[in-house]
Amino acid sequence: MVLPSDFLAVYPQFAVVESSVIQYSLNFAENNYCAGWADPKRTDGIMLIAAHRISVDWFQQADIASSVTGIASGSGSSTPSGSENDWSLTTYGRQYIHLRNTIFTPPILVL
Repeated sequence: MVLPSDFLAVYPQFAVVESSVIQYSLNFAENNYCAGWADPKRTDGIMLIAAHRISVDWFQQADIASSVTGIASGSGSSTPSGSENDWSLTTYGRQYIHLRNTIFTPPILVL
């Protein structure tokens, strides 16, 4: 089990995030994406997914605040951004996909 302290040792930029939010994201990643991994990179994958989810949450909160401000001033509209599973939205998501692809690359058979 990855703890918030382990996560923050690798990603100190998330120190402003509540420990319970970090733990929830770590648990979510472990249970939904990395449950079957027996690879030593499993912890890296869990942390990358958690960092991605927290970052996307920040983006969505900023989008909501921006949309509300724009709508209130009469100059904006509400347009949703990508979903949390749009891995290309964050560096962490792209790193996770790269990691996942290196772990689960099928062997090439030469006949």
